[in-house]
Amino acid sequence: MLHDTLAQLDSLVFDTVVPVLLRLPKAIVGIPAVLQTTPSQYLFAMGGLVLLVVGGNMSTMPVVLHPVDGSDGLLGRAKRFVTLYLTEALHVVVLVHVLFGSLLLSASWADPAAFFGESKAIWFALILWSISLFTLTKLVATLATSPTSIHNRLKNAGVPNTIALSVRSVLFALVPMPWLFFADIDVVRDVPYNPKDAPTDWRQMLDVYRPKKAKPPTSKPIFVFIHGGSLMSFDKGYLQAGPVCSHLVTQGFVCFSVNYRLAPGFALPQQVIDVKRAIAWIKSEGARKYGGDASRVAVGGISAGAYLAVMMATTANDAAFQPGFEQADTSVIACVDMAGIHDLPDSQRMFKVLDGGAFRHFAEKILYQTSDPAYDYNKFSPYHRVASASSIPPILGIHGSLDSLIPIDDAVSFFTALKAHRSRKPSTGAAAAVPDVLIELKYAHHAHVVIPSVRTVAVHEAIATYLTFVLSKL
Repeated sequence: MLHDTLAQLDSLVFDTVVPVLLRLPKAIVGIPAVLQTTPSQYLFAMGGLVLLVVGGNMSTMPVVLHPVDGSDGLLGRAKRFVTLYLTEALHVVVLVHVLFGSLLLSASWADPAAFFGESKAIWFALILWSISLFTLTKLVATLATSPTSIHNRLKNAGVPNTIALSVRSVLFALVPMPWLFFADIDVVRDVPYNPKDAPTDWRQMLDVYRPKKAKPPTSKPIFVFIHGGSLMSFDKGYLQAGPVCSHLVTQGFVCFSVNYRLAPGFALPQQVIDVKRAIAWIKSEGARKYGGDASRVAVGGISAGAYLAVMMATTANDAAFQPGFEQADTSVIACVDMAGIHDLPDSQRMFKVLDGGAFRHFAEKILYQTSDPAYDYNKFSPYHRVASASSIPPILGIHGSLDSLIPIDDAVSFFTALKAHRSRKPSTGAAAAVPDVLIELKYAHHAHVVIPSVRTVAVHEAIATYLTFVLSKL
């Protein structure tokens, strides 16, 4: 339990505390004196609240995975959303734990010295906080070296880095809505990709990120971004798509951030079908209208969006997932898989270790919406589709070592199966010249691509580097 707690603390501090501490005003150092707190109060505030947030993360995870049948109404859906938000996004509490904790413990009734004296209280608090300081020190070192380690992973795999880190790329990762600060990025909102049948359905719309001064046709390569959210929440908006799409625009891409209809209102494979329809529209109309090259379309996503991206890579032009547009071209030249799930039926029982099988129950109730033992769950699983796929484009995987929602073992298993597929069915074109690469982000949790940090910048650079290398081999 202590090891797990430290691991979770590593992830939280790495993704939240470090990057923000660099931007906190120097005045925060004077908080204890301003609040007139004792040293033990201050130390208990910092160490205790961090551990409280870690405990909250660990205790809410089973609630996120708790099976629900979709009939629990608005209150139930709100509960699931809030729980997921608490699990991943409310770790920002750590960013203000010094101020908030000091305020909470500034009252005399909360003074630990009142129980066993100030001297002993300080020693006890120091032991408590030393755990955080130890992990913080280790993580600062990892933070400082993460761009180098990511670069080396690509280099060792045979992917040369031709893109230099710049101030702009840092700002795209750390500044909210960066296109507001750079006049050369244009964002076109709410473009319907199924205009004939659903011209006003927001869930069948996309956003376009492009150079503002570009005039179609400019034949720029295209990156299709797919948002995450367990296939049942979130959307194409800024939180997930903005930073990476903005960065890729500066590297010469036109980006499309895609919405899709959500579970439990729409069961699988509707989400797969929607994204394929979006790709088909982009190739037939969107590329020409917004200055992209329909023959150079890559796809990528986060979490559930990464699952859909890999499904695009392993089911190119599969008529079973293209009802009504069977002849449309939905193939892609590359795939970026950020914290995606691959073995959706959990046939290897990786998730059972974490949640006792609740994930499988969740998938049956929410995603498949059937528990029929004869149902072919594997047809929606990239891990199981690899062996039968006719061709698979190069895939870049990026996964956190401490991902407690989708364990990294799932990604390792998929890339192992992908390697076996390549050996059985020799690839051609870019897939033959570009290696599949899985980058393990040390100490990263599931939300590493959403929470801004120096590592986020390195991830964006890795994506641009990999896609640029793929394009050079076409």
